[in-house]
Amino acid sequence: MLELKHRWLSLPLLAVALVGCSDGADTPPSPPEILPAYDFTAVDQRFQQFLDESSVFDGISVTLVDQRQGTVHEAAFGDHSLETVVMLASTSKVPVVMLLMALNDDPDAGFSVDEPIAS
Repeated sequence: MLELKHRWLSLPLLAVALVGCSDGADTPPSPPEILPAYDFTAVDQRFQQFLDESSVFDGISVTLVDQRQGTVHEAAFGDHSLETVVMLASTSKVPVVMLLMALNDDPDAGFSVDEPIAS
């Protein structure tokens, strides 16, 4: 008899449990963000030109990493391969300065070498 008295509770409790398992979202999830694809052809050509004109450097290898996309470009020139191990030391200074100067020259970049990076 006890089962019969409480059986009517099972359907409302089941409904509450199912609603509790729902995320409550009526809208579909947002589509994944479409990240830009970059063309580094001109950059690669300039690196090759630099290497061809240099009597000091035998090779260049470069990897560009984006915080969201991960590795966005890898290239190797001359006697370097993508597996060539180099000591970083000061080797990153020249490409970083080249990048900063390119950003400075690009009016759409919103970057100026005359402005402080942080206050």
